[in-house]
Amino acid sequence: LKHLIKPAIRDATSQNPDECVFRADSIAEPGRITRQIIEKLVSADVVIADLTGPNANVMYELGLRQGLLKPYVLLCEKTQKLPFDLADLRTIFYQLELDEIDKARAELTKHIASALAGDVSVIDQELLSGNRGTTEASARSTDFQILEANSKILTQLEEMNNSLLHVGGI
Repeated sequence: LKHLIKPAIRDATSQNPDECVFRADSIAEPGRITRQIIEKLVSADVVIADLTGPNANVMYELGLRQGLLKPYVLLCEKTQKLPFDLADLRTIFYQLELDEIDKARAELTKHIASALAGDVSVIDQELLSGNRGTTEASARSTDFQILEANSKILTQLEEMNNSLLHVGGI
């Protein structure tokens, strides 16, 4: 975060990364963690997902972001092998060595700038969307529908959790 992601964001956007970068596990507000993370995944201009290590939360969050059809950038330590379903996605592989981190930072800077500019290949647009000629209004409507569906799922999960707690006598 300190040596790769934040410097790349500063280079790509000229913004102070301390004001616009956060880790999902560092949200310091009361409330439901899952809801807070989903809100950030929906509202973020770009999501950077580090796939290093077998972290189910990262995979879940990446899947949500992909479902939203919003930009994301993938990182992974060079020694890690990606899961089959992610192996064909463009990923920046990095090494935590001084000379190598500069190369990864330059590549990450380009990816962030490209994602923020809305640069997506025609192939990716077809694979992810299937909606040719989507207007901004219909895109907002789709975003709202996705957010509303996620909210319903969260509500149902909360109800199931509460009923399980009551059944269990807790």
